[in-house]
Amino acid sequence: MFGVWDSVFCLGAKNAMTTSTLLVMLTIASSNNIFVLKLQNLLDSSSRFKFGIFGKAVILFPSNVLLPMLGVVSVRLVPIEQGIETKRFLNMIEAHPSYSDLANITDIYVGAWEPIYPPYVNFSGITMLAGVIALFILEIVVKTHVSIHGCYFILDNGSLHLSKKTKEMQKKFFRVLWLQVSNTLFSIGFPAIYSLIIILIQPNFIVQWLNNLFFAIAYCHGIIGSITILLLTHPYRLYVLSLIKKTRINGFLKKRLFNPPNKILISVTQ
Repeated sequence: MFGVWDSVFCLGAKNAMTTSTLLVMLTIASSNNIFVLKLQNLLDSSSRFKFGIFGKAVILFPSNVLLPMLGVVSVRLVPIEQGIETKRFLNMIEAHPSYSDLANITDIYVGAWEPIYPPYVNFSGITMLAGVIALFILEIVVKTHVSIHGCYFILDNGSLHLSKKTKEMQKKFFRVLWLQVSNTLFSIGFPAIYSLIIILIQPNFIVQWLNNLFFAIAYCHGIIGSITILLLTHPYRLYVLSLIKKTRINGFLKKRLFNPPNKILISVTQ
């Protein structure tokens, strides 16, 4: 991480990472809450899986409170220093000479894979963060999967007094929400998992273009989510296509690509 957090936002790398970790996890958890609460709403009052306020709080507590707080703590426990004269930067260059070109970046941030509290706690904050992310993704995927299947089962087989059209609208709503959750989860989760794997198995080499690609995907998750919804939701897709058809570029491309020039046949007789 570089000095933009100091020069522009005046936060520092650790504060920026802490804030982004908390906001991302809470954003994903809030989307997941809709599935869980919708399932609770559809369940019959006599069902043993129908919970009161306390039961709902227990179900939502891990993804909304426990794991985000553990993520924040994990980031705060990662030792990060700024600058090329710091002990951790010099140790990094000594251990990995291929990183020597990073000395040109004077405001660079360097983290270290160090035990949290040796000899009692011998794993690092990075290891703890990786575990928290893995647990969070697993919990969200399982809870969302169970909630969606439960909602579909009730809509198809339950005694709800809903019309067929209303049930289909509910199912489409679930699919759209699932796309939103999946987009945020994977566009941010994959870069994080990739970075941790690279740190573990290939610490002496940086694939810069691949790093840039994954982090670009992570930073653009909001735009990717909007485009996904527009393209995969039928009414939105029709509206977007109608707007494209009204633009000048559409007429130009249609003329060039799909309307070949007229051929003129000239016959010469003597």
